[in-house]
Amino acid sequence: AIDRDVNAAITIRQQGILKLKAEGLSVSAHRGLCKTGHAPAAA
Repeated sequence: AIDRDVNAAITIRQQGILKLKAEGLSVSAHRGLCKTGHAPAAA
C-alpha cells in the first residue's frame, strides 16, 4: 500500500510539473526558473 501511494504521488507530481511547464513555458523563458521554480513546488 505504501509503495502504491508513493508511486501515485510521484505520478501526480510529474503530471503537475508537466502541466506547469506546458502552461508556463513562455513565462519561464522570460522570468527565468529562479523566480518561478520555487512557488509551484511549495504548493
